[in-house]
Amino acid sequence: MSYQSCNSRQAQLRAFAQSQPEECSQEMEELNRDLREKSIRESTRRQYETPDKIYGEVCKYPVTGERLQIYIRALLCLKDPELSGATISKYVSGMRTLSQIRGEPRLGADEEQQVARALAGARKVRERQGRKRKQAPVLDDELVDAVARIPTAVGSENDQLKVVTLLSIATVSRLDETYSLTGADVEIIETPGKLRTRFRMMNPKTEEGPTFKEVDCDVHTAGVFDRRGVCGVKWCAAHEMARRKRALKNDLFRIFPSIRKNSYAKKLKGLLEEQYPGSSERWSTENITGHSLRRTGSTILKLRDVPEGEVQASGKWRSNAWLQYTNKAMESKTRKHAKIIMGDDNSVFILKANGCVFSMKVRVPLGKKVPPNNWTKGSGQGGMSRKARYDVP
Repeated sequence: MSYQSCNSRQAQLRAFAQSQPEECSQEMEELNRDLREKSIRESTRRQYETPDKIYGEVCKYPVTGERLQIYIRALLCLKDPELSGATISKYVSGMRTLSQIRGEPRLGADEEQQVARALAGARKVRERQGRKRKQAPVLDDELVDAVARIPTAVGSENDQLKVVTLLSIATVSRLDETYSLTGADVEIIETPGKLRTRFRMMNPKTEEGPTFKEVDCDVHTAGVFDRRGVCGVKWCAAHEMARRKRALKNDLFRIFPSIRKNSYAKKLKGLLEEQYPGSSERWSTENITGHSLRRTGSTILKLRDVPEGEVQASGKWRSNAWLQYTNKAMESKTRKHAKIIMGDDNSVFILKANGCVFSMKVRVPLGKKVPPNNWTKGSGQGGMSRKARYDVP
């Protein structure tokens, strides 16, 4: 560090120290509290208003373990069908956060245990109460294919709806992260035989500031794009987004200027109904929202047996909360298990030999052993070993 920069830093710190009120003064406490308040978003602060208002009607401040237990009992006495055990826990968590912001003393170890036990009691009392949580539905493969097949002109509103939908699914992203992308947020990286597109996204929940996602197309031919002949996928995010970035007249322009969060779902359902009459019944599109997109991407990856760690990294989840989104889709795979158990003639089995995977329809009568002598040579190293042979009559 140079002498000049060091001197400048000392001058700034000196000016800061001179501007500060006395320690332990009310003015000092207000400055520190203002800083702590910045730790939560404005939307979160608004969510805490109701819990705080109810607390103020039955308890005094500061928040203590005993008062939190009184607060929990007060919430249980309310005849509100939406006050489930989980909601009461969120209310208590909100009060603890506000207490920290106000600078109130922490709860002691005994108080922590008592509050935790009281919350467990509240969940038990309200275990049958509360609205069934409505989760945004996952788009099935057929619907994703249908969206990819919609013919559009680059830049049109229909094209924006199509592309923002497929991009969000392909990159396992929220609509919040993709709909506001500008040309400057998309970086095209070309090397011989490969195209990489890098996206700078503003993650609204899990990270402060921007986050980045990259999409590779390993079969890129310089200057040539043939979706079927080159990429071999239904929709190539790398090529399609590079194409739209190049079409912008200014990198500061939004790629999806017609997309709004509040109207996205309605417009998408309208486009699907226009292109595929009866789609709302065929694909149950009536409840689709922007939240469906990241859930769809993670579900498709899970169904393709992508390791859970990779799926979590794709969606940038900090915990395993994403698994709740994919459970329903995974459960649908169990519908054929009963027939498999009972020896369904048309069940699909995966056989592994010498590192190779063979997928085929087999007919093996339940309880019958078949002599290993009718397998054709596999594509592994030297074909299949005798130990790995399973023959099908």
